[in-house]
Amino acid sequence: MKARAFAMIPHLIDKKVEIEMRPLVVCDECAHYDGARRTCTKSGLWCGPKWFCADGEMEEEHAAD
Repeated sequence: MKARAFAMIPHLIDKKVEIEMRPLVVCDECAHYDGARRTCTKSGLWCGPKWFCADGEMEEEHAAD
C-alpha cells in the first residue's frame, strides 16, 4: 500500500514515548466512502472526496497501488 501521508500517534508507555505511524486514507479511496451520497458509511457524516478521517480504511482496489 502506498500512502500519500501518515499520522504520527504518540503513546506514553512505561515513561517512554513510542510513536505509531498510520497511513492517512482520503475518503475517495476509503472502503467506507459512499461517493453517490458523499458520506461515510461508518460514521454517517458528510465528507468530501479529498477529506480523510480516523476511520479510513484503504479499499482493496487502491491498496495495491
